[in-house]
Amino acid sequence: MDDLERIELSAVLDFFAAAPPDVAEVFDLAVLQLGGPAAFSIGARPTMLLFNRVLGLDDDARLPDLEAWFGSRRCAFAISVRPGADLEGALVARGYRRGRAFMKFRRGVDEPAEPETSLRIERIVQARADEYGAVVATVFGMDSPLDQWFAALCTRAGWACFGALDGDRLVGTGASYVAGSLAWLGAAGTLAEARGRGAQSAILATRIRAACDAGARVLAAETVDRVDGEAEPSFRNLVRAGFEGAYVQQWWVRPE
Repeated sequence: MDDLERIELSAVLDFFAAAPPDVAEVFDLAVLQLGGPAAFSIGARPTMLLFNRVLGLDDDARLPDLEAWFGSRRCAFAISVRPGADLEGALVARGYRRGRAFMKFRRGVDEPAEPETSLRIERIVQARADEYGAVVATVFGMDSPLDQWFAALCTRAGWACFGALDGDRLVGTGASYVAGSLAWLGAAGTLAEARGRGAQSAILATRIRAACDAGARVLAAETVDRVDGEAEPSFRNLVRAGFEGAYVQQWWVRPE
């Protein structure tokens, strides 16, 4: 496991730990620790691979355990694989197929450029936590209690949540998680009616500064890799903000 994978996994596991007990019960959340690598699962969304996934796996020794665990939960799952992990041959032999591919990005502590936007960027604290959660849930296309889950991050140690406001209305979100000298930036989204106004570029610049102020020296992020050479807006935003592509993280999915 490298630093980019390590901080992503740390952020995901802390995100699962942040779920209020009633949310964890409704969503049927579970984590399987593998002595470094880990699997996490949201049983209430058995086909949602983002939250039914394995991170940090370097070889095939634990594949039978993982298959049995997700099978007992009746969840489909993906294994996120970085280059250099000794996994591809075993996955092909076991019938896995390639799924989505994500570009892993890395950035240092250089000051980011100040993007132009007509929106106001603020750190989200308790007073707006519920609103923050509601916007994230809308962007993800999921109902409550996902909003309560993300709202819990606004006051959690290690996390910093930011919003883009149009007047007094929250229209965009993004979060950063810092653990030691590493930071992970994710959970970003903008309501459809507010896109194209620079919300994500501005929130990204603010998160970079906040993570560096919190002691991070390596910042990590990921987004869907280019398709037929075309990059999505989040990919372009990261490049403009000074992130450099490190490698492609391939998701492998087991056929049902």
